[in-house]
Amino acid sequence: MAKHTKTKEPGIYYRGPAQHKVKIRRKGVAVSRTFDIFADALHFKAMAVHETHIHIP
Repeated sequence: MAKHTKTKEPGIYYRGPAQHKVKIRRKGVAVSRTFDIFADALHFKAMAVHETHIHIP
């Protein structure tokens, strides 16, 4: 069985009760982090994309 399931937001995976993992890998840059709250994961993803200038569709 898979360790995580995809959410509706690309790059954010549900890992279990109150665990959302952000995984971004574009153009040689890899960023991942786990959060308790989905909104925090969305915010981190937006900041990581902005700081690294990575376009995520």
